[in-house]
Amino acid sequence: MKNRFNLRLDDDLRSALSALPNASAYVRHSVRSRLERAQAAWTALRQLGFAPREVLAVADVLRGTLIQPELLPLSQTLPVELEDAGRLSNVAARHGISAERWAEIIEASRQEPVAYALLLLAEEVLAGNTTWALM
Repeated sequence: MKNRFNLRLDDDLRSALSALPNASAYVRHSVRSRLERAQAAWTALRQLGFAPREVLAVADVLRGTLIQPELLPLSQTLPVELEDAGRLSNVAARHGISAERWAEIIEASRQEPVAYALLLLAEEVLAGNTTWALM
């Protein structure tokens, strides 16, 4: 691996990476792991009939929302967030999703693996990664 790639980092990240014995290996592993998890999540959701715009709508709902799966199961918290967004901000219509389909998405999110996959991909979207949708 002889390719160099320059990144702009906040001071705290620069300090954390500088303290590692092999920052390049750490970054490679971290990015590769995230990409693999995103690809697996998208594969699972796609097999269940999800479309990219539906995942983008979920990401829109979760923008600025604190979800702590260590406190409550995602299958309890995510459906509530999606229901509220459907009622309060008409997020489904903004993303070209019918009310019926949005109800199906909410129902599917009551299953922990689906909720986890949706959260994982929403976090990727909010971090600026939508490459999973191209896979």
